[in-house]
Amino acid sequence: MESDRLRSWTIHLVLVLSTCVTCLKEVTALSDSTTDPFQFCHPVKQGMLNVHLVPHSHDDVGWLKTVDQYYYGSKQEIQKAGVQYILDSVTDELLINPDRRFVQVETYYLWRWFREQKARKQQQVKELVRSGRLAIANGGITSSDEATTYYQCLIDQLTWGFRRIHDMFGAEPLPLAAWKIDSFGHSREMGSILAQMGFNGVFFARIDYQDKYNRLQDKTAELVWQTSASLGTSSHLFTSIFNNHYSAPSGFCFDILCNDEPVNDDPDSRGYNVDEKVNNFINFARNVAKYYVTNNIIVPMGDDFHYQDAHVNFKNMDKLIWYVNERQQQKGSTINVLYSTPSCYLKAVNEANVTWPLKYDDFFPYGSDYHSYWTGFYTSRPNLKYFERLGNNYLQVCKQLFVLAALNTKDLKYLDALRDALGIMQHHDAITGTEKQHVADDYALILHKAVTGCEKITNNALRELMHKKKDESSHQPEIFQSCLLLNISDCAISEKSQVFTVTVYNPLSYVTSHYVRLPVTGVSYSVRDPAGTQLPVQLVPIPSPLFSLPGRKSKATVEMVFKAEDVPPLGYKSYYVEELPHRVRGKSDLADDGMDSTIGNKSPTVLFPIRNTKAVVLAATPESVTYTGEIVDEVHQIFTDWISQVVRVYKDDNHFELEWLAGPIPVNGGSGKEVISRFSTNFENNGTFYTDSNGREMIKRIRNYRPTWDVKVKEPISANYYPVTTKIVINDNKTKQHLAVFTDRSQGGTSHRDGELELMIHRRTLHDDGLGVGEALNEQQYGKGLIARGKHYVVLAVGNKPGKTALEKDIAQRRGMSPLVFLAKTSYSSFEKWAQKHKTEFSGVKQPLPRNIKILTLEPWSNNTILLRLEHLFEKGEDDQLSKSVTIDLRKLFVNLPFSHVTETLLGGNQQPKNGKLHWITEKHSQKKTEHTSRESSPYLITLMPMQIRTFIVKLKTE
Repeated sequence: MESDRLRSWTIHLVLVLSTCVTCLKEVTALSDSTTDPFQFCHPVKQGMLNVHLVPHSHDDVGWLKTVDQYYYGSKQEIQKAGVQYILDSVTDELLINPDRRFVQVETYYLWRWFREQKARKQQQVKELVRSGRLAIANGGITSSDEATTYYQCLIDQLTWGFRRIHDMFGAEPLPLAAWKIDSFGHSREMGSILAQMGFNGVFFARIDYQDKYNRLQDKTAELVWQTSASLGTSSHLFTSIFNNHYSAPSGFCFDILCNDEPVNDDPDSRGYNVDEKVNNFINFARNVAKYYVTNNIIVPMGDDFHYQDAHVNFKNMDKLIWYVNERQQQKGSTINVLYSTPSCYLKAVNEANVTWPLKYDDFFPYGSDYHSYWTGFYTSRPNLKYFERLGNNYLQVCKQLFVLAALNTKDLKYLDALRDALGIMQHHDAITGTEKQHVADDYALILHKAVTGCEKITNNALRELMHKKKDESSHQPEIFQSCLLLNISDCAISEKSQVFTVTVYNPLSYVTSHYVRLPVTGVSYSVRDPAGTQLPVQLVPIPSPLFSLPGRKSKATVEMVFKAEDVPPLGYKSYYVEELPHRVRGKSDLADDGMDSTIGNKSPTVLFPIRNTKAVVLAATPESVTYTGEIVDEVHQIFTDWISQVVRVYKDDNHFELEWLAGPIPVNGGSGKEVISRFSTNFENNGTFYTDSNGREMIKRIRNYRPTWDVKVKEPISANYYPVTTKIVINDNKTKQHLAVFTDRSQGGTSHRDGELELMIHRRTLHDDGLGVGEALNEQQYGKGLIARGKHYVVLAVGNKPGKTALEKDIAQRRGMSPLVFLAKTSYSSFEKWAQKHKTEFSGVKQPLPRNIKILTLEPWSNNTILLRLEHLFEKGEDDQLSKSVTIDLRKLFVNLPFSHVTETLLGGNQQPKNGKLHWITEKHSQKKTEHTSRESSPYLITLMPMQIRTFIVKLKTE
């Protein structure tokens, strides 16, 4: 019997190799899915319970070990894990038996490993992928987090992973299933992104324990998720939730990291266990099937870093499949086991023609038991979360400037490194803060290296765009630098240069203004705009708690503030700054000390005192000093020796800023602490508040309530915390006022009592939570507890809808893609000489876009092409005017970017819209949904509906 099976496999292998010669040719075109993506799926058997075994290895891109340590398999004393060995071993085993399947998720590792292989092995791996044996799920650089990530970063990391896949294997096959098995809760916007990228479905392991129990009992663990309130049925995404975790069933883990017994099929052996194994597996399968509605169940066969010796895994799975299926003939069993993949399982379930329940909300918060809500990570490692957001801001500017300046491809390596670094940072153990400290340090190092590397691109691009002609004088070309430590008022160029230039680049699609704040050591400064006009300048004292920050090298005690007004879209304005030898008007005036004062001009007005209510009040009346001036008013508050705050109102703005400083959090009492910022009003919001989903659509939250089950709450604080990527809102039901608070990084937020909003800004613990990391979240820097600094942006407005004003949309966009400031020392002794040699103002677009449309992506792609995305910023019904559809003429967008051809793709840039996606019947939608197809009269005329993102690959004309 054994020899018969081996012979059949060998014959099958020969047939596959002999018919796939043409498959090895390099494919460079976009996929239009003319081939059947399911052609290599093993057939299921009608009238039987089909058990889909899905071999997989969950390979964290950093967690207990760094990315490099995981890849190479070093530091085995921390964790026995080496991804290069997994890929070596798995691909060898797949070549032996073409019936076998394996799911690869993390493209970062696959790309790194593939480039190291010799040509023959690369061709073999290409065949494994194209024949469906090595199945790619997700396809992104990593398996991303969904709570603390910004939507632009999620799109980018998936798109960049798809590009790597295309570069390795060509256009077919596509990743059409999402394998989100270890995310700590699931966001609606992540689901919307997956739906817009053409995915047929998504698989979860982690959802709230109460939610999972109820779904299993009600047989609703598989459903259709409407992932956008604006996009309707086009946002439908089939969702399958495992009955247990993503590990192999108990007793059937055949990995070298496990202790389960292998399948012993020698009848003469005292350890013979085939009957026992088969009986146990059949019982397991029948038990799982009780919770699902079709005759298909999915069984993940793997775990973290499994398959380092894949021969062990596959040999035992081969036997298990053979002996379980043998019962069909011997004993009339109705259990059919097969190797499968996520996509093949989706196809089988789809063919059952079941009507599926619909879900409209998200899967937050995630509680693994009554007392374990995974909500603290929304705030954990606040500095790393801020650096990631800053890194994305820099990435978008780097991409745009590369295209607008038409830089040489030799600089692409720096852009690719930043794409990789930001992709890695989206990992669900990276930006979340759920990794070991040495791994968090490594993430920061990777990102820092990539950001500083990309400065070569921004420097070269600004030189190319700014210099009118080659300067043959003795003047050295400027070096344009960004000061990454402005968050702590530290910048060597502004502090040590008597003359320098400031270039403000605006990555937004419309004109914006930006307040420039730079630490300086002089007593007075002159700032001239591109036209030579002298601008108002204000010197504002730096908050005194910054002077003692560990690691801050600056000697500056004041910041120079001026307004860069009307900076053009995808463009810059440059300013000439000169230190003056004597004090002139503009230094802040010191107001009376004390709390009861008013700052601001017209709207908003901030009235003090500002006091917190319980939790634990740090100081009922903080020390306070007020500074007023012609540009900005500020109140500096000190609550304790480790908590301070600046309340700031710019005279021309209609919102105010809270710049907080927290740390080192004291732990001398033997317990950790979590620091919150609470906003108290007299609103009556009836337990209702709103949070954004990854920076896009808002989701309604109700205290102690879940829309899909009757929740039982024993931890009322943590169970009511939700991720806030950019914005949280409460609404007064009587007056229709609302309070909106915007963040500069991901934080956890809630409304514990009516009239209150709170955001957690920092946390430090002394005890490990016992959930895998093996150490407490006790961040330290310079031998002390971590100090974090950040901003909240606050709007108090009147309106009949919470958080739905154009003002707030603009604030949110400026938080996601803020203007970047580049400084350069200059040897030009006067503004006139400098301006004569430089283009002091530039815009990359012919005219600003409508305020509801955004150029989300502009980046170099390949073969003289660019990747372009246009986004409608408003939700359906959010605004009477701005929620209307808009038509854009692509030919009228850019300066000096002549198009020769435009191809529309799905969101991921890897396939055309007509992709043959599976359709699902739902409770409210019995008809098949239709995908978006362009109905415009010209490929250059693009209409965008509310919340729609459209993606194009644009071929540029060449000289």
